[in-house]
Amino acid sequence: SVTDMLTSVTATVLERTAERQEPWVNLSLTRKFYFAPGEAPFAGTASAPGALPAPSHESAALVAADRVFWESISGSGDAADFEAYLEAFPSGLYARLAHNRLARLGNGGDISPSSSSDPVPAPVPSDADHAALESGLGLGRAARVALQSGLNSLGFDAGPADGAVGPRTRRAISSWQSAKGYEATKYLTREQAETLIAVGREAREREAAAVRERAEREAAERERIPAVGDVFRDCSRCPEMVAVPSGDFMMGSPPWEEGRQAEEGPRHRVTIGSPFAVGVHEVTRGEFGHFISSTGRSMENSCRTWESGEIKNRSGRSWRNPGFSQTDSHPVVCVSWKDARAYVQWLSRETGESYRLLSESEWEYVARAGTSTRYWWGNSSSFRCRYANNADASSGVDWGVDVDCDDGYSRTSPVGSFEGNSFGLRDIYGNVWEWVRDCWNDSYAGAPSDGRAWESGDCSSHVVRGGSWFNGNPGDLRSALRAWHITGFRDYDIGFRVARTFAP
Repeated sequence: SVTDMLTSVTATVLERTAERQEPWVNLSLTRKFYFAPGEAPFAGTASAPGALPAPSHESAALVAADRVFWESISGSGDAADFEAYLEAFPSGLYARLAHNRLARLGNGGDISPSSSSDPVPAPVPSDADHAALESGLGLGRAARVALQSGLNSLGFDAGPADGAVGPRTRRAISSWQSAKGYEATKYLTREQAETLIAVGREAREREAAAVRERAEREAAERERIPAVGDVFRDCSRCPEMVAVPSGDFMMGSPPWEEGRQAEEGPRHRVTIGSPFAVGVHEVTRGEFGHFISSTGRSMENSCRTWESGEIKNRSGRSWRNPGFSQTDSHPVVCVSWKDARAYVQWLSRETGESYRLLSESEWEYVARAGTSTRYWWGNSSSFRCRYANNADASSGVDWGVDVDCDDGYSRTSPVGSFEGNSFGLRDIYGNVWEWVRDCWNDSYAGAPSDGRAWESGDCSSHVVRGGSWFNGNPGDLRSALRAWHITGFRDYDIGFRVARTFAP
């Protein structure tokens, strides 16, 4: 019959390809079909003399089921077993034997397995039988994907859950069957398939739930990301922040810029790939004081100051007492690069957000705020007292330069006292120098072009940007100006500003 032929083909292909190829059988015949020499008989025609009755089952799965059933009862001495077989397979392969056994049982004969009168020994199902039985289950792709997922979730490597049941999946099935105490046939019975499919569907539901949860969490994170231009605080004593956009700009100064210094080149393009947040102004003395009281950080009681016409490191000077009057709304001074880094690390722990110092390129990007001139307001220095606290007429000191304006402050000013640029940043020039994350390099040759901090070079020193109230030369307040100090240095005109990375 065609089903016997296909079963033989399956077994032969498996054997000759060392199980690398595995045929799948799908029949849609509406009547029996047999191969034979000469004229082919159709269903209902007489069988050859002496042949067993043609089986009435129409798939290889039924052939295998017939054999498995007979194997399970062939040694039985209970007539009810053979009656059950004939009820299930009235025209089965072993129907004649079953009738013989029932007749012998009725006559009180010996039907033990060792009886020489038993004409046919119980057959042992072959690989082809098991393959045919599984094929008869009609497992579609979705079911095969689920059973592979089930095997993988139980720790048996079935490979990708793609519905292609190849040698890797067969090995996993065999290992699972052995672990469960089943015969390791590599092929599934209906019960085994249903078990694995149920496990796989549960595993895939868990995976889908995890994916949904992750997507919802990421969506919630995105909702928490402020829009460009939004001003916010992550806690009541946290610095005020503003969200700035991504973009690109030319970093450094062109050769013709007034006041240009050699370390401001070569000029190069930098791309800031993602929006981020930056402090509207420098960290205040009050904000830094909260950090000190929360952590108990020890701060040396010394700082470099200019007093009595002399600039030097003095004991008794610190962020609490820099040698001039401050309130909690003034920018903190007398802090080293290490102090600034410790502050942003603590702030990250306190808020659960990613706070950090700005990179040098980020600092210049937000300082320029889309401009390419000396200052964010243009090229003229005559407006600097409107936008920045610098050394001016109100300082009462001969700075050795022409002082042509008065900003109203002799030392630091309360943060936010001057107009901001188009990104909403205040005091980006003047008031205090600002530590950034980068190590010092005396040119931009080899500098990152993607906004990252340059953390190679002379890392015993770090970059400061923006100038301060102590600088009277207009060239010291330009967007491109850069300077450095050693990492542990504290000065009464150096503070810092913070940045925050948005969650991806």
